[in-house]
Amino acid sequence: MTRDFNDALKAVVDERIRQELRWGIQRHSGPEWTCILTEEISEAAQKANQLHWANGATAFQKETLRKGFREELVQSAAVIEHLDEMAMTEAKEPCV
Repeated sequence: MTRDFNDALKAVVDERIRQELRWGIQRHSGPEWTCILTEEISEAAQKANQLHWANGATAFQKETLRKGFREELVQSAAVIEHLDEMAMTEAKEPCV
């Protein structure tokens, strides 16, 4: 694995920790998590569009947009990981 890959995984883990410190343990349903994920992905798409259409932006402005885009991607990945964790937990529960 590359250093960039490891850094990306660490960023997702750090974001999960940040989310739990901020919001506590979250026990949403699958549809609620999907709504949260959709909101995060929408924010990432918005940042991607801002970066793509940043014609005439300074290098500093573009770097700020890149950082914002990455933050939204990391937040999205953290929500996906949480949704996956919830699905795995539910799969272990007996059906009644």
